[in-house]
Amino acid sequence: MIRELSCHEIVEVITDYLEGGMDADLHTAFEAHLSGCPHCTHYLEQMRGGGRALARVPRRPARSLPRLRPPVAARTSIRRRARHDGRGSCGLPSEDDASEASERGARGGTSPPA
Repeated sequence: MIRELSCHEIVEVITDYLEGGMDADLHTAFEAHLSGCPHCTHYLEQMRGGGRALARVPRRPARSLPRLRPPVAARTSIRRRARHDGRGSCGLPSEDDASEASERGARGGTSPPA
């Protein structure tokens, strides 16, 4: 007897089906469900189409992506809140901390207002 799968179970294992990673019993149950469920069959076709679309997207190595940084004021505000909440970093100065220290030195050693 073939195990019956619900539509929810189909959604949970559809990636395994597409990647060929199902055992024979589950594969048989999956296909039996598809034969009687137009909704899951449509979902499977959408997933296949999405995979084909992703395969056409050019791959770029991570190093070629631009490095985005929040504005200095936002970074400063976040660091202040993290220190205040006791959730600061590991204690080692970050590059931002070093640049702030050099800015403070250029201003005569004053700290920015808290």
